Formats: sequence, structure tokens, C-alpha cells
Amino acid sequence: MAALQLRDGSYRLLFRYHCKQYSFPIGKVSKEEAEADGLRVNHPSR
Repeated sequence: MAALQLRDGSYRLLFRYHCKQYSFPIGKVSKEEAEADGLRVNHPSR
């Protein structure tokens, strides 16, 4: 499961894989666009 984090006006996805935490920068996008990316990570078939 992924989580969104807003940091200094930029969004990133946080997730865990094999007990390690990773992050993926999304960038300076709207909240709706960041949430849509988060849904694609949590549910890849959508």
C-alpha cells in the first residue's frame, strides 16, 4: 500500500517493499493528480 506525502509543494509516493521503505517523487502536481497516481500504485489493474 502506498501513501502520499506533500513536501515543500511537491508530492511523493511512499511505499514498503520487503520491509524497506522507498519513495518515488511525483512532482508539483495537483492533489487530484497525485491521488490518481497513488491509486494506480495501489491497484495496478485500474
